[in-house]
Formats: sequence, structure tokens, C-alpha cells
Amino acid sequence: MNLFHFIAVKMVGILPGWLVARLVFLLSPKVIVGVVAIVFNEKKEVLVLHHTYRKKRPWRFPGGLAKRKENPFETAVRELKEEANIDARAITILDVSHAQSGTLDVCVLCQAEQIGTFNANVEVDDYRWVGANRIDFDLTKEQVRFLNKALPFLS
Repeated sequence: MNLFHFIAVKMVGILPGWLVARLVFLLSPKVIVGVVAIVFNEKKEVLVLHHTYRKKRPWRFPGGLAKRKENPFETAVRELKEEANIDARAITILDVSHAQSGTLDVCVLCQAEQIGTFNANVEVDDYRWVGANRIDFDLTKEQVRFLNKALPFLS
């Protein structure tokens, strides 16, 4: 046991619980969680969006960063509404990946329940519903892996 650990253990017995919890939070490593939503419609087609801010490989599945205290299902549903005006139901987590950007990406399978009118915005300017086996966009390796995890649910 090093000196820092020894002092920390002794302080836990002295400090109030709320302060110990705050210190543990402040000193613990943090992880940024990204969520990728693979959403399908009644024809079992998946949604691919054209992201304006991505110069290389702009066609991707919907998604974004989780907000504080938001679980991956909530993030997926929120991002689908914000990016494509789609009300969806999150079904299951398909996969988790440590992305090159440093985020921990969680892939969530979703079913579109109500598809509103698409409105181009700052993040997304186009969309396509495509058969899962017919996607010819240049997706990242991570997105291809996520799609492959979804295929059994889409056949």
C-alpha cells in the first residue's frame, strides 16, 4: 500500500460520507459515452444519415454523445428525434466499442415507430432508408461491425 492510498483510507473514516463520495467522483477517471443507433422501419430497412461535419465518410448511422445521467436507450431515442424527426423504441444494446476518438461507443438497436418529416439541419442534411444487406456507403469499421451485429434482427 503506497502512502497516498494509506492516507486516503484513513480519511474515509474521518470525512463525512457526502465529501468522500464527491472526492471519489472527482478523482476517478471519466468516460465519454457515444451512442450509435441502428434504427429499422417496417420494411426492415435501416436509416443512414449524411453528417455535414464529417468530411471523410459522412454517411453514418444516427447517434451522438450521452448527456449526464442519460442511459444509452434514452440517448438513442433522443438523437433519432433530433437528427431525423423519428420517434423510436430502443430494443437492445448490440455492441460496445472503444472508438478511435476515445469515446466508449454503445450501439443500440431501435425500431422506428413514427417517422416525421425530415428537416435538414446543421448536423444532418440528407438521409436514406436502405436494406441492411444493400448498404454501399463507405462506413467506418466500427459501423460495419455494428451493422453486422444487427443483421440477425433484420432478417
